[in-house]
Amino acid sequence: MFDEAAAKQGLYRFRAGSPTEKLGIKLIDLRDVGSSLAERNFNGLDAEVSNELGRQVVFSFTNNTPFDQSGIDATMTVDGITMSTVDIIDIDGITKGSTTSIHAGLNAVGVVSASGKGDGKNFDVGEAWVFQFDENISSLKLEIDGLDEADGFTLSFPDGADEFSAKISGSSTSNGSFVLERKIPAGTPIHLELSAGGIARIKAIKITP
Repeated sequence: MFDEAAAKQGLYRFRAGSPTEKLGIKLIDLRDVGSSLAERNFNGLDAEVSNELGRQVVFSFTNNTPFDQSGIDATMTVDGITMSTVDIIDIDGITKGSTTSIHAGLNAVGVVSASGKGDGKNFDVGEAWVFQFDENISSLKLEIDGLDEADGFTLSFPDGADEFSAKISGSSTSNGSFVLERKIPAGTPIHLELSAGGIARIKAIKITP
């Protein structure tokens, strides 16, 4: 009772009523298998399969969002999931008084420096945004504007007793999109810092719960 129709669409499972259910056999979640740098492609999935893979929630940073000129504790809720700002680190490493800012002409997240340094429209080297979600997520996709070979972000978060860290550059993205397929528990502070360059901005964050 292998579900051959689902297999053709990239999902391997048994049909309802299969003897595997009584045997207690559980399938491997293939979303956690393979390179964390390669975006999965499930084009053509039917509605049933898509629902099993989970919905995608998109946080798009345009003018007049709750993050516009807001600082720490700013939140935005999309499709029942809330993303909140935990910390903001400006070009001098100062957090107090710093704000995230959504610029109408850029439609992206930049960091306004409390010290007045930096341009405020982009991330400058050393500036960071720390955010979290109120639900567990299984994948995270960053859409970055202005990212080229000279720019580089560091994405990091605590992973049990260790810390997970990933370097994001023009060579590690596809048209400015960086995909991380990794489980991140609710409430985990995700640290995104510009380590090189200075023109990049965050256009959107897409997550799969």
